[in-house]
Amino acid sequence: MRQDRVGALAATFYYLRVVRIGIARHVNVASMAPHATPSTRCPTQHYKGMVKLNQAYSARGLQILAFPCNQFLKQESGSAEEILEGARGRGFDGAGMHLMKKVKVNGPDADAVFLYLKDQAPCQIKWNFGAYFVVDGAGTVESFAGVHPRDLTARLDALLA
Repeated sequence: MRQDRVGALAATFYYLRVVRIGIARHVNVASMAPHATPSTRCPTQHYKGMVKLNQAYSARGLQILAFPCNQFLKQESGSAEEILEGARGRGFDGAGMHLMKKVKVNGPDADAVFLYLKDQAPCQIKWNFGAYFVVDGAGTVESFAGVHPRDLTARLDALLA
């Protein structure tokens, strides 16, 4: 990875963390968020899990950033408005939950956010909701692959104690 892209992204993360969100002590959870049909249980369960995390930890500083991705079975082929509607239909809405722009998370066209996250905490992203990244208030990045949002509670408890 080119170091100048990582440095530029670090400044972007700083801006989002300190300036835009406006809190000094927090944890971000970055995830891929698919817009799948309502009959698809797995994405719905992950959305519900993120909503529960938000309910449990938002008052303590948790911010959830979800990044739609169309690289896995074309689950995010819709427009930004359609993706937002699908996320809201699963309860992903309100303070502390941020649906970001659609990105690529793997390959040569991967978004700078995921180049940075995977540079800081290497992991393989194999499908939507395949990895969660936790960024603490100091900017330290941890990756959790193949987990459900509920599996992050022990780590969030420790970081937000």
